[in-house]
Amino acid sequence: MIANSCAISCQRARWLIQMGGTMYNTGKHVSLRPDKAHLVNISGGPLGYSYRLEEVRLHFGSEDSQGSEHLLNGQGFPGEVQLIHYNQDLYANYTEAAKSPHGIAVVSIFIKLSENSNSFLNRMLNRDTITRINNRHDAFLLMGLNIADLYPDTTRYITYEGSITIPPCYETSTWILINKPVYVTQMQMHSLRLLSQNEPYKIFLSMSDNIRPAQPLLQRCIRTNINFSKQGRNCPNNRALRPQYRAPREQRRSGEDDFILQNNRDSHSLRIHRNWANTQQTLGKCAGLLHAKNR
Repeated sequence: MIANSCAISCQRARWLIQMGGTMYNTGKHVSLRPDKAHLVNISGGPLGYSYRLEEVRLHFGSEDSQGSEHLLNGQGFPGEVQLIHYNQDLYANYTEAAKSPHGIAVVSIFIKLSENSNSFLNRMLNRDTITRINNRHDAFLLMGLNIADLYPDTTRYITYEGSITIPPCYETSTWILINKPVYVTQMQMHSLRLLSQNEPYKIFLSMSDNIRPAQPLLQRCIRTNINFSKQGRNCPNNRALRPQYRAPREQRRSGEDDFILQNNRDSHSLRIHRNWANTQQTLGKCAGLLHAKNR
């Protein structure tokens, strides 16, 4: 299946996973759906199967402190990007997978504000693009995207088993929270808040705050490959989100995660390659760090 693969270094231009897709105003989310000519898969890490990218979804708030679907130490973020995948090994499509065991995998990345924006999100949120989807049911075709640009340059993540955050909230999702944010500008966040839930002939109603209220963890096991022992005795606050330097491959210790690209004839695959037995931790007392949006 694998034609060739390459280990990803810490340089920004480390991947090229070309894709195109259609960006929608669904009335609830900004949604980017890949076209069928550019299929993207993810596997490895906590995932026991290969999952195909179904949608890139944006959540954001009317205020900078309440736009994310996960909280760290009770703190929200301006927004959250979710890359939603379905299990292509077991199920024929997203609809079937969403209501089935091990059906869904969501890679979740916090959004923070900065003077410069993530290059992938900049393509979605620049003025020429975002103004094409002002109202519900609007759509706009985007080509020449590199999905790898959306991933922060880190190998660290938190993972747990939970539910999808839109009704009927099936308990079928593996969540992978990346330990580093992506950035958008204040103007781009403002443009998101100007998107309407309604058709143009109806009264304007902002799409902001399109998030599910925080839910209790209910003693779920949260696993991570973040080395908390290097961050002092106490559970870290926002230190898990600070930029981290990744040493070149030859300098890294065995057991650390590398993102691996796999190319085949009909799709691109992103593999989280690791020695999980050596890197996993259960947060235990640190479990309060994460407040999931899942029951």
